[in-house]
Amino acid sequence: MNHLYILTNRESEVLYLLAEGWSNQQIAEKLCLTIRTVKFHTGNIYSKLGFKCRSEAIAWAWHNGEVQYQPEESLKTCTLVQV
Repeated sequence: MNHLYILTNRESEVLYLLAEGWSNQQIAEKLCLTIRTVKFHTGNIYSKLGFKCRSEAIAWAWHNGEVQYQPEESLKTCTLVQV
């Protein structure tokens, strides 16, 4: 059963990066988000999939082969412009 259908595209991106071992800070920088937003998405992932922590989500993602992700435009490194 594919449980990724209940995740938003952004939550799927965050889960992929979590499973790759990225920190919240690294995910935030990669996706041009705040750390608070990354934590919001991880909380949604845990809630939707019934997990209590990051390690459960990561183990589940790899064990079930659910992380089959093709990078999209949103995963390109963001460039911050100072004004």
